Amino acid sequence: KLEELGVGRFSSVVCAQHKATKKKYAMKIIEKLNLDEKEQEALHAEIAVLRLVNHPNILNLKHVFETRRQIFIITNMVSGGDLFERLDKLKKFSQSKARDIFRKLLHVVEYLHSRGVVHRDLKPENILCSSSADEDHFDIILGDFGLAHFAGPHQKIMMACGTPAYVAPEVWEMKGYDSQVDLWSAGVMLYLFLCGRLPFSGKVYYISMYFYYFILD
Repeated sequence: KLEELGVGRFSSVVCAQHKATKKKYAMKIIEKLNLDEKEQEALHAEIAVLRLVNHPNILNLKHVFETRRQIFIITNMVSGGDLFERLDKLKKFSQSKARDIFRKLLHVVEYLHSRGVVHRDLKPENILCSSSADEDHFDIILGDFGLAHFAGPHQKIMMACGTPAYVAPEVWEMKGYDSQVDLWSAGVMLYLFLCGRLPFSGKVYYISMYFYYFILD
């Protein structure tokens, strides 16, 4: 039986092993018959992005294959959990560690934008950590491109999406936004790294949560 690493709404991630080399990989299994048209488009966009990119701090796509019922996405194994779990355990990062993570994250964002990719869901839960015996020494790997979108430097995107606590204000205005929204999300994360809490809370946050889950969904 394959070791289960995570479970989503219509997918699961398991640990798979190459028969010849015995090397372990992460395999995402998507039940495609349960996906609606919009979800299928998002899945195809995610695969297209992973095929396009090649960066040490981005999940590396190894192979994609499918059957009538399922799609299998195989990537490198990142076994140190996600950044949210690390932060939850430590409460906040040291200035030096926050600077190191943020520097790498900005390099990743710059790389994606140079290739016309807007991530649109940057948050600690979507950043994986390399395994390390020392909890303060680990590398980051950006994953989960389910909301990624191809757009030019100043091309306007209309669809509102993302995780409310990290979403830039212009996304909710419904007047169009561009790739710069990823920088807002990165800035929110930097505040969280250093202070151990999100910069925004209270009524504005909960209204945006309501707007996202009950109006846009």
